[in-house]
Amino acid sequence: MDRFGSLPGRFFVYVYTVLINLRKAIVAEN
Repeated sequence: MDRFGSLPGRFFVYVYTVLINLRKAIVAEN
């Protein structure tokens, strides 16, 4: 948890998760 304790770390994980979800949504549509 220490790696993602900083704000930039959390932001990166959040953006990464959103990108993965968007990619899954696009694949699901097609």
